[in-house]
Amino acid sequence: MRSKPEVLAPAGSFDALRAAIAGGADAVYMGGSAYGARAYAKNFDDEEMARAVAYAHERGVKCYIAVNTLITDRELPAVKAYIKRLCAIGVDAVILQDMGLAALVAEWAPALHRHASTQMAVHNLEGVRTLAALGFTRVVVARELTRKNLMTIVQNSPVEIEYFVHGSLCYSHSGQCLMSAVIGRRSANRGRCAGPCRLPCSVEGGKSKYQMSLKDLCMADYLAELARMGVASLKIEGRMKRPEYVSSVTRAYANALRYGVRPTREEIANLAEIFSRSGFTAGYYEGETGRDMFGKREEEAPAKCAPALERERRRIEEGLRAEVVRQPVRFTIEIKEKLPVRLTARTEGAEVTVTGAAPEPARNRPITGEEVCRQLAKTGGTAYYTEEVAADIDDGQALPLSAINALRREALALLDAGRLASSAPAFSETESAPPENVPQQETDLVIGCRYFGQIPPHLSGIEAVFLPAGEIAARAQEAAALAKQVRLGVMMPRVVMDDEREGLSLLLRKAADAGATLALCGNIGQFKLAEKYGFTLWGDIGLNVFNGRSAEAYRQLGLERLLLSPELSAAQIRDLPKPLSCGIFAYGRLPLMVAENCLAKAGTGCSGRCKLPIALRDRQGESFPVLPEPHCRNLIANSKTLYLADKQREMEGLNLGWKYLFFTDETQDTCAEIIAAYRGGPAAKPEHFTRGLFQKGVE
Repeated sequence: MRSKPEVLAPAGSFDALRAAIAGGADAVYMGGSAYGARAYAKNFDDEEMARAVAYAHERGVKCYIAVNTLITDRELPAVKAYIKRLCAIGVDAVILQDMGLAALVAEWAPALHRHASTQMAVHNLEGVRTLAALGFTRVVVARELTRKNLMTIVQNSPVEIEYFVHGSLCYSHSGQCLMSAVIGRRSANRGRCAGPCRLPCSVEGGKSKYQMSLKDLCMADYLAELARMGVASLKIEGRMKRPEYVSSVTRAYANALRYGVRPTREEIANLAEIFSRSGFTAGYYEGETGRDMFGKREEEAPAKCAPALERERRRIEEGLRAEVVRQPVRFTIEIKEKLPVRLTARTEGAEVTVTGAAPEPARNRPITGEEVCRQLAKTGGTAYYTEEVAADIDDGQALPLSAINALRREALALLDAGRLASSAPAFSETESAPPENVPQQETDLVIGCRYFGQIPPHLSGIEAVFLPAGEIAARAQEAAALAKQVRLGVMMPRVVMDDEREGLSLLLRKAADAGATLALCGNIGQFKLAEKYGFTLWGDIGLNVFNGRSAEAYRQLGLERLLLSPELSAAQIRDLPKPLSCGIFAYGRLPLMVAENCLAKAGTGCSGRCKLPIALRDRQGESFPVLPEPHCRNLIANSKTLYLADKQREMEGLNLGWKYLFFTDETQDTCAEIIAAYRGGPAAKPEHFTRGLFQKGVE
C-alpha cells in the first residue's frame, strides 16, 4: 500500500501542466487533440504531447493520457496509430471508456497500463473486479460513492482505486448522460458535452432556476481519511480550467498530504475565490444529498477572482523558479586539432557521445577551458545540472561558443531519449481478427414496462417483456402467468451500490422463482449478480456499445444480446460488425440522465413521501419527466418520445436482431397501439415525437 496517495492534477494545456508540477502534482492527466472526454480543452497535438511527457518525466511526474471516449469502427485505425505514438513517447497509462478499445490496447501494448475512466460508471466492487480480471490496473470510481461504499471497494479491490476529490460535479452519473447528445448532438460520451445541467431549468413547484447545477466537490477535510482507507490516487477535475486554478488546488492538496494536515481556512477560501459554484460540497461522500448540494457560478465571479488569480500567478512563477532539477550530469569534451569535437555526457545509468565540426586554428584568442565549462553548465530548463566538466583542449584552437551549446543540447536530448526508450511500452502491430459479423435472425419485438398495468393482454409478436425486479417480486402470481406466454426478464436498476446488493438479491431471487429468466443489464457491475440467480444476460443502452469490438468484448463476458448505443446513426449501426444478436432502442422516452440527487427532494422537499414523477422544465419550455428509480435516484427521460415505427424500411437494412420498445408513462391501450404500429399496423405517432439520433448521430 502507498505511504500516501498520489495527487493527480489536470493539464489541459502546457501552461496548466507546468502549474500542476509547480504545485506539487505526483501525476498529471492530459488529452490529445482527439479521443478525450474534454474536446473543448486546449489539449495537446502530437509534438506538444511528446514535449509535455518529457517535461513531466524529467521532473519525476507521471503522465496519464485520456483516450476516454466512445470510438466508431471507422476510427479504430487512427486510434491505433495514436496509441502507438503514445507508447513511443513513454506515457505511463491510458484512461479508457470504450470496452472494445480497451481490449485492443491490451493486444497492441500489453505493458501499457490501462485505467478505467469514470465514464465507465463503475460504482461497486463487482465492476472493479470484472475490470481487474480484464487487465485494468486502476479504476476511477464514480463520484457518487458514499464513504461506506468507497471503503468497501478500496479495501477489497485487486487493483488501484482513483477517486475524485475536487472540481465540477455532473448531475448525472458519468457515462450515463445523453442529454447534451439528444438536445444538440454534442455527446458527453464523445467528449463534447455542452453542459446542459448548468443551464436554467426548474422543477414544477420548485424555486431554483438552476435545478441541475451542483456545487463543486471539495474533499479537503477528508484527505487523511482517504489515505488511511487506501485510495491510490486523488484526482482533481479541471482539464478545461486555467493554470491558476490547477496550481492552487494542487498545491493545497499536495501540501496537506505532505505535512499531514488539513488545508487551512485561508487556502479553502482561496480555492473558492478562484473558482466555485456557491461554495463546495462533499455531500455524496457523506450520504447527504439534497438542496444544499446545488449551486451555480455567479455572473460577477470572474471579476471578483482577479486578485486571487494574480496571487496565484506569482506563486506559479515562484514554484517554477524553485524547481529542483534532479539529475546530475558529467561532461567530457575533447577539442583536438583537425578532429571532430567530441562531447560525452554521463548520468546515472546512461552515457551518450555526440560529435561536431573540427575546431579551426585561432586567429586572435583561442578558446579556454573556463569558457567551455561555463557553456556546458548552462542546463537551465532541463532535468539536469552540471556536476563536473573534464576538458581536453589542444592549444591554439578556436570554436564558436554556439557550437558548444548545440553539442550540449544534443547530448542532453539523447539522454532524455534513452531514458524515454527504456520506459516506452512495446507496441505490436498485430491484433486479433475483427469480430465475426453474424447475420442477425430478425425476431419479434421486445418491450420494457415500468408497471404491470402497461402490459397489453395480447402479446402476439412479443418475444420478451422486461419489468423492474421490484415489480415482478411484488406481483409474483401475475409474473408467473406472464412467463408462460413470453420470456420474462428483469430490468436491472441503472445503479446498484454495494450496500444495496443484498436487497436487490432478494428481489432477484423472487423474480427468478416467479419465472423470470432474463436480465437487462446496463452496467458491468451487474453481470455476476444476475448470473448468480440463473438469468441470461442481455445488455442495456447503459453499456454504451459503439463499435463491433465492444460488442465482442461483451459477448466474451457472457451476454446473449445487446442494445447498441442510441447515439449511433443508422449508417453507423448498419456498418457495425455484430458478433451477437444486436438491437436498437426503437421507441420510448430515452433515459437522458441517471441522477443520485433527487430533484423532488431538492426542489420541493419530500417529507418522507415520494412526490415523483414530476417534470423538469428547461429554458426552452421543454418538459422532461423525472421518474423514480430505487433508493431515491432519478431517471430523467426525454421530453419527446422516440418513434421509428414508420421507418421500418430503414431499420430492415441495418442487420438488426431485435427492436426494443420502452414504455414509461403510457397507458395499456397506448402500449397496445404502439406495439401494433411496430408490427406493421396503423401508425400511432405520439403527439410530440423525435427521431432521436437515428438519422444524424452525434458529433
